[in-house]
Amino acid sequence: MAEMRTIYYLWRPARAFRSGRTRPVQSIILHSTDGREAGDVATLTGPRVSVHWYVTRAGRVYHFVRNSDTAYHAGKVTAERYSNSASLGIEQEHFDGREDWTRAQVEEVSRICAYLIKSFGLSRDAIVSHAQAASPKGRKQDPLDYPWEMFHRFLDQKLRYDWRAEQIPE
Repeated sequence: MAEMRTIYYLWRPARAFRSGRTRPVQSIILHSTDGREAGDVATLTGPRVSVHWYVTRAGRVYHFVRNSDTAYHAGKVTAERYSNSASLGIEQEHFDGREDWTRAQVEEVSRICAYLIKSFGLSRDAIVSHAQAASPKGRKQDPLDYPWEMFHRFLDQKLRYDWRAEQIPE
């Protein structure tokens, strides 16, 4: 058995989601918000959209929708495996085209992805950008200029461990 590691998160329940799933989890979609933490948290826990996980530039992790429930993050997609019912969404605090990607953020996202890959028996190829999943092609561009090479390096390191997620008491 691999060594156990923990992802610590803040729980902020979203309002816009569906209890349960109609399909098994088949993909993980990475997004970027074009916003900042306070506004992003308000939007992602509000009445219209949601996502399962959110990671700030500093690497702080929020969990908004349980992985066993359906978040509203994908919109129109190219394949059913990317639909809200079959995917998990991870938003990242980032202004596309106007700032770099922080190491802390990318590494934390890789931890969450390793946890989800192991939890749901997915392959690393199940991780896609919103731009890859969105239909029609070109409708979304996020996360723009994502450091995929750094992300995959971190992911390969994190996949050596078993992961659990634990809520930070407030």
